[in-house]
Amino acid sequence: MARFRNNKPHAKSNSTSENLPICRMCGKVIRNLNLAISDNLNGEPLHFSCVLDYLSRTEKLGSDESICYIGSGCFGIVKSEKNSLKNSLTIRKRIQYENIEKKSEWRRQIMDSLNL
Repeated sequence: MARFRNNKPHAKSNSTSENLPICRMCGKVIRNLNLAISDNLNGEPLHFSCVLDYLSRTEKLGSDESICYIGSGCFGIVKSEKNSLKNSLTIRKRIQYENIEKKSEWRRQIMDSLNL
């Protein structure tokens, strides 16, 4: 299992009095929760880019493969295929990163604020 720099869930922001979450993968403040993804271990927010980097390091990728976000907390290992008529993508493996059965409280608050 990968080691992460910070296990603290929140840090005080200097510019406001609200608590801002800390990404456990990089130890930095998450300033835009709309771009965050839920940690599959504890539901806390993580930087999307940190999760993408983590999956890129831990999954075995072929030379013509990459990790992409499919949606609803799911990533995929995608193979790019080029032929004379068209370019196509094939999802070789689906990686459900977020827990789809449990919505995180921070995500619920965002949805409520958007009236969704």
